[in-house]
Amino acid sequence: MKVVDYRETLVAYLRSESTAQAAQTLQVSVPTLSQRLKTMRKAGVKVPKKTGRTKSLSMIEVAQLNNMIIKHEKEMAKA
Repeated sequence: MKVVDYRETLVAYLRSESTAQAAQTLQVSVPTLSQRLKTMRKAGVKVPKKTGRTKSLSMIEVAQLNNMIIKHEKEMAKA
């Protein structure tokens, strides 16, 4: 089983216009990406929603992913 890189997943998702585009960037199916996003949200990561068996996220990973989102939101606010 391949280990999921949640950081890579989050970056691709935040930079994409849609879930389908992010899935294509990550070379996974849309259901696979949707499950990854669901796993992160369930663990407490504040993944924003757009208009896809994974390991559990540790508390440190959740904090790091949430910090990535905060940083991204600040960068977007400056633009």
